[in-house]
Amino acid sequence: MESDRTDSKNKKGFYDEIVKILAAYQRLLKEKPLLTKSISSGVIAGVGDVIAQKIVLKDSSPISLRQTGAFTLLGYVCAYFVGFVSY
Repeated sequence: MESDRTDSKNKKGFYDEIVKILAAYQRLLKEKPLLTKSISSGVIAGVGDVIAQKIVLKDSSPISLRQTGAFTLLGYVCAYFVGFVSY
């Protein structure tokens, strides 16, 4: 019974943190939309590259941080300049 209460509190705390993060993201989108979207694009590109490397390199080869960094930077720069032109 006590374990159920603890789990419930942990879940509530987790969801509260997610709500705070999303609220901060929404605020940043309003205050600095170009920078926020560019950083988001870079992070998504980097995570996508890591996932792609793990799928392609089925063995236990290490992830290429240079490739991931380059792809993250490319995602950021492309989004920034495309966004800059469209604003």
